[in-house]
Amino acid sequence: MNLVSRTLTLFVLLAASQLASSCASPPPEVQAALDAATANLATSEGQKYDSTFGAQMSPRIRTAAISCGGRLAGGIGGQTNVLYRIDSSGRPVESLVYPDTDMGYCVRDMLAGFTLPPPPFPDYWIILRLGI
Repeated sequence: MNLVSRTLTLFVLLAASQLASSCASPPPEVQAALDAATANLATSEGQKYDSTFGAQMSPRIRTAAISCGGRLAGGIGGQTNVLYRIDSSGRPVESLVYPDTDMGYCVRDMLAGFTLPPPPFPDYWIILRLGI
C-alpha cells in the first residue's frame, strides 16, 4: 500500500469513527434533560420563558460564542447543546453539554452565574443550541 492509499484509508477510518460517535445516543441523563427541555418548549409558558431567556442572555451568548470560537481551533465544530436545569429562583443548578464539544463547554463556562426570572415550575430544563 503506497502513502496516498494509506493516508486515504486513515482519513476514511477517522471520518467513519467521527460519524459513528456523532450518531451515538446520548446518555440517559442527557436524553431525559433533552426530552424535558423539548416538552417545556412545546407549551405556551415554555415559549414565553424561552423568549425571556433569549432576550436576557443573547448579548452574553454572542460574546461567549465569539470568544470561544476565537480561542478554539476550528470554531464550533458542528452543533452542540447546552442544557440548564433552572431552580425555582431562576438560577441554573445543573448544566449538561451534548454532544461533548470544546465549544459547548467553553460557552457553558463563560455563561456561568446567570440568573433568570423564576421558571414556570422548579427544576425546569432549558436548552441552548450552538451550531453552524
